[in-house]
Amino acid sequence: MTSYHHSDQGKGIRSAHVTFVVPQPEKEGIVWTGTEPSAVYYSEDKGESWRECQSVQNLQSKVNWQFPPRPYTSHVRWITLSYSDPSAVSVSIEFGAVIRSFDGGYTWKNRPFGSPLDAHTLLAHPNQPGTLFAACGDSFMIKGHSYAESHDEGETWNYDSEGLEKHPYLYNMVIHHDDPDEKLVAAAASPSTGASRFAFFYHIPKKW
Repeated sequence: MTSYHHSDQGKGIRSAHVTFVVPQPEKEGIVWTGTEPSAVYYSEDKGESWRECQSVQNLQSKVNWQFPPRPYTSHVRWITLSYSDPSAVSVSIEFGAVIRSFDGGYTWKNRPFGSPLDAHTLLAHPNQPGTLFAACGDSFMIKGHSYAESHDEGETWNYDSEGLEKHPYLYNMVIHHDDPDEKLVAAAASPSTGASRFAFFYHIPKKW
């Protein structure tokens, strides 16, 4: 993967609140990090130095990013690396967007219309490259938007809440390491019960 980031090397991560860290599996030493306030950083030397993906701050949807318990801020909830394109990365902002880059973080696409606003878990799977799986809190605002799936790297999304009517608020998900059709989600009736970890677990059947 080629790095085109604006040079911020040597300055490190500006926020004291790191919210997500993930290494690039096929690239030795490459690490991605998200923070609060929402910012995305990239390291090529196992975290010794960092470069900020500065164009994230210019996205139109940023004015609507906010974490409801602290509406003056937002944070990176999840960073997902693509199995179909080594230069592609998707980032979930809580609350407000799933944003994507297809050139190693130099430029970023604003959230597409209809994409999740509150993706608590955003996963990809090596046996289904190009697909994104999202466990969402969106159904607290939009009925039926508990679980989301995209088959084109996040450009378009399908939603499903069948069987989750009593516990539509999803806050975690795991996928079987061999079979992307086997998914288990942690669900709650509302954000407040989810935070208290009154969890119910549901299997998400294959639909698309």
